Amino acid sequence: MSKLNTDCPTCAFGRSLDKAAGSIELITRVLKADCLQAKPYLSYNGKKLNYEDSWKVTLAIYNAGVGCVQETYHDITNAGYDLTWDNFENNFTCVTGTGYVDKLWYSLVTFDEHRKTDYALEFVEPTLPTPEQRQSYSVTNGTLIVKVFQDKNGDGTMQAGEGLSDIEVLLTVPELSPSSNLTSDGIAEFDLSGYTIGQRAKVALIGYNKSTYIFITPEESQTVSFPFLPAFGQ
Repeated sequence: MSKLNTDCPTCAFGRSLDKAAGSIELITRVLKADCLQAKPYLSYNGKKLNYEDSWKVTLAIYNAGVGCVQETYHDITNAGYDLTWDNFENNFTCVTGTGYVDKLWYSLVTFDEHRKTDYALEFVEPTLPTPEQRQSYSVTNGTLIVKVFQDKNGDGTMQAGEGLSDIEVLLTVPELSPSSNLTSDGIAEFDLSGYTIGQRAKVALIGYNKSTYIFITPEESQTVSFPFLPAFGQ
C-alpha cells in the first residue's frame, strides 16, 4: 500500500500529484475486485443488505480480506441473525476491518464539516504518470496464505492442531505458469510478487473437489481457507 502514499515534503501542499493521479486507476481496479468478492455475502434467503451496508462490507474486504467477511457471514447466517452491517461488525472474526470501515465512513459523512475555505489554492498543472509508472503501481508484493484444516469444532476457522499437512495446493493465474505448494501444519504460502492487482486467480486442492477464485489485491497478505468436515481422515 506504500505505492498509494502521496506524501511528498518537497511537493506543493506536501502531496505528489503524480502518485495521486497514478493511484486512481489502481484504487478503482481494487475496489472493483472487492465488489465482485463481496457479492456472495450481500444477501441471504432473499434479503439484501442496504446500499450503505453493502459498501461497508466491501470496504471490510478491502482492509481485512474476503476470508474474514466469509467467516463472519457464515456465523451470522448460521445463528439466524439479520444480515446487517451492525451484525457483521458485532461478530467480525478478524481483529482489523471494522475499525477501518467505521473510521473511513465517519470521514465520508463528515467531510463537508471539515472542509477549509479560508485559504486560496494555487493551481498546479498535474503530470500524468507514464505507462511504466502506471505499471509499477499495478503489481503486488504480497503473499497468499492458504489454510487447509480439519474443522473439528465447526467454527470455520483453523485452530491449533487442526491443520492438515502434505496436501497439494495449486495456484493458477491466466497467462502465467501454475504453481503448487504442499501444506505444512495446514499452511501453504505463495509469493505473489509481480502479480497484477485485480487479476483473477484460481486456488485448488489437488485430489480433492475443493477450489475457489480470488482477485489479486495490493494487501501484504491474502488468506484463503479450506475447512474439511470433522470426519475427514478418520
